[in-house]
Amino acid sequence: MSVDRPLFLYPKSSQEASMATPRKTKSGKWHIRVYSHTDSSGKRIYKSITANSKMECEQLALDFREFRKNPPKTVEPVTVGQIVDMYIDLSEPTLSPSTIAQYRHVRSFAFRDFMQYDIHEIDDIVAQRAVNEECKRISYAGRKVTPKTVQNEWGLVSSALRRISHIDIHVTLPKRARNINEFPKPREVISAVMGTSIELPCMLAIWLSFSMSEIRGIRYSSIRNNHIYIDQVVIDVNSLPVVKDVAKTDTRIRKHEIPSYIAKLLAKDEGYQQYLKDGIDDYLVPLTGNQLSKRFMRLMEKHNIELTFHGLRHLNASVMLALSVPDKYAMERGGWKTTYVMKTVYQHTLTDERKKVDREINQYFENLIAEIEK
Repeated sequence: MSVDRPLFLYPKSSQEASMATPRKTKSGKWHIRVYSHTDSSGKRIYKSITANSKMECEQLALDFREFRKNPPKTVEPVTVGQIVDMYIDLSEPTLSPSTIAQYRHVRSFAFRDFMQYDIHEIDDIVAQRAVNEECKRISYAGRKVTPKTVQNEWGLVSSALRRISHIDIHVTLPKRARNINEFPKPREVISAVMGTSIELPCMLAIWLSFSMSEIRGIRYSSIRNNHIYIDQVVIDVNSLPVVKDVAKTDTRIRKHEIPSYIAKLLAKDEGYQQYLKDGIDDYLVPLTGNQLSKRFMRLMEKHNIELTFHGLRHLNASVMLALSVPDKYAMERGGWKTTYVMKTVYQHTLTDERKKVDREINQYFENLIAEIEK
């Protein structure tokens, strides 16, 4: 297939046809709109397709066109599991690899009996019984699945039934338990990580509120002009690292000024110093998520501290609360997303005030370190 050939899409009528070619967006990706259907009011509905290359964009458009012309044929009776499989296959081109991996995990382990039901045999009562049984399921970790897990699992199943078979099932889901978390003092955690092989990623988390996936996504080239830029993440999908663009979550794209203490850690990092000499780019923290998590947990156990690596972000939020950092600055630093922040934070954050907040937080951690080093 020639990538320069115009792509003919669905005809407006039997006599006329529309044609389009992918267009390159400002972000560097390619985008095309493909005719999907005409709604009851006569309005033409289009599907937007975005891809990393022009060829991929054209292929996805052709795949969508072919699916619309020849939708997959199912053999009756159709089971709930087959409907979920079809839904996952339809979602794969537009969702991230990690989301699809999560969907397939749910398909494999959740609602096993319910997945075998013919869709003509299910109703609210059958589904409720399935939910009740799922609440009792013991995971491979040896623990009963949580209410949050059941809610997420049912979200996939119910979405598949609605979209593929137009079946709307109503069930009562378990309520999430309210947890009262008690976190250790920042001083205790910093004392435990200082001088260790994972001090740098730990400091990036507790000080700058970077998540593990964000830290793993930092390349040497992400460090410039005395700032660390977060514009991608690295996650594990089927135990393999996958680089993911975070552009769809605007609040997670951010930069932080490098505090002097973290600058000293970077000055000791052999890989980063070599990059400054030869310009060969690489990842700042070349550890898998599992490696980083296990090293951190062993370190915490050694010091009798109960905390996960993700808990470092919670500690950072607690510090900002203790320092009375205004919500909009705290949200911006951590990249947390709410409707209010999404619409207003980037438009109304004043640079001078943001720098003041940065100085206060930096001073807090600098003082802690100075006390520890005495």
